[in-house]
Amino acid sequence: MSTNDIIILVIGVGTIMVGISALIVSILALITSKRYNNLVKSQLTMQQEYNQLIQAQVEMQISSNITRARTRYEDLILANDDNKTELYLSVLHSAKEEFANAYNEACEKFLDGKVDEIRFTKSYKDTNELRDIVDDTAFKDFYSSMQSKYPATVKVYKDWYHTE
Repeated sequence: MSTNDIIILVIGVGTIMVGISALIVSILALITSKRYNNLVKSQLTMQQEYNQLIQAQVEMQISSNITRARTRYEDLILANDDNKTELYLSVLHSAKEEFANAYNEACEKFLDGKVDEIRFTKSYKDTNELRDIVDDTAFKDFYSSMQSKYPATVKVYKDWYHTE
């Protein structure tokens, strides 16, 4: 075997070793990439679950606020001060505002996408709850003006019931 043959053989073996090394590095990179992708998918799943939990907490808070405000308002109506004193009327108006504020806050969160659209729609549109409040003559002054203090409620109402 001549010197040229040995050099060619050594170069060939070196080339094969470089190829094998490149193959090993590629396989290790593929394994690492798959592990990283699985980790990212796992983190994404955890983030989605966390977001759903936050949405559920917001929805529970909305429901609680509305229920509390409704109860206070209804309790005052049931108390029905026959004398309609100024104090009674003031407290009743305050309770109505709290009730309207609770709905407006709920509608703001709905419009901001902070609550599940399907559940919110089932809770407040499909049951006509929002329509009943806005159309209630006791709340007419709250929603009828162009400068309503409850713009989110008015927007959702108009969007859902196509009023102008």
